[in-house]
Amino acid sequence: MDLEHLDVEVGFPVDKLLAASGDMVPVIIPSGLKAVCLYKGPYSDMEPFYNEVFKWLEERGYQLNGAAYEYYLNSPDEVDISELLTRIVLCVGQKAKGDQ
Repeated sequence: MDLEHLDVEVGFPVDKLLAASGDMVPVIIPSGLKAVCLYKGPYSDMEPFYNEVFKWLEERGYQLNGAAYEYYLNSPDEVDISELLTRIVLCVGQKAKGDQ
């Protein structure tokens, strides 16, 4: 993950596409195949979890095919950091037969 050039998107569902305003631009989460998982623990310890998910996908013939989205289901203000829950949604696609 390139933290120097990280693109952070904050959003919520809306009924219609909103107009861009300054640095804020509308984005549509693409349809398609997703890998969804739930991580429990401190945000600072997520990297090994992501690596395991990437390994799991690779072993099953999938590859990342777009962005990763994190949904924070609770807050460090509400629970101990060991109880933080993050829903992770990865856009994936199947590898071509020759790429496996």
